[in-house]
Amino acid sequence: MSEIVKAEHKPEIMTKDTSALRFVPNTPEGVFRLAQLTVKSGMAPKQWPTHAEGVFMCLATGFELGLNYTQTINGIMIVNGRPKVWGDVALALCWRHASCMSIREWIDKETAYCECIRKGNNEPIVRKFTVDDAKKAGLWGKSGPWSQYPNRMLQMRARAFALRDAFADALNGMGIAEEALDTEMFVADGQANVPSKAEVAQSKIDLLPELPQETDIETKVKPLFDVDELAAQMGDKQ
Repeated sequence: MSEIVKAEHKPEIMTKDTSALRFVPNTPEGVFRLAQLTVKSGMAPKQWPTHAEGVFMCLATGFELGLNYTQTINGIMIVNGRPKVWGDVALALCWRHASCMSIREWIDKETAYCECIRKGNNEPIVRKFTVDDAKKAGLWGKSGPWSQYPNRMLQMRARAFALRDAFADALNGMGIAEEALDTEMFVADGQANVPSKAEVAQSKIDLLPELPQETDIETKVKPLFDVDELAAQMGDKQ
């Protein structure tokens, strides 16, 4: 067994009060001003929207999680138009949670494990991800990190499953970026690789039932009134 992370107690650095170092505006106007400055400075990650309104939403997501400005810039990722949190930041958020007692990760042969223990829970929450799982998902041997750092990717998948199941409240229900990047299409600046409006409209038209021919309509639909008869009646009244 090769141990990756083993900690029975929270690291001391996670319990220190860092509120004095947090750079977080306390009003929506302040966050929007910070978003504008982020866009103008070029500091927004390339996966984020390029307009202030989109950056505002990304910053707000991080601030709601309890991250400061720098942590949000480095820890929030946009995948398929939705915010995700990187695995290392998710781990820190869960360690900081009041209910967290222990988080342990290890790899045994071809299986990565992640075990989480919460206060008040009798049973630990354990999730795993195997090489066979990666092969079934078409990930094993895939170019990029899955080829360069396969054990690390197994670890991150097991971690994503465990943290999302054990600490959904700490993560505000957000997914893990490493997992999402493998399963969802990548989106930058809010422009997804989705069908155009014309294609969507055409697909909806294709689903409609076939209408009868015009000749059929004439024989099946009866008029509500006779136009000539109505005109004659109106002439008599005049």
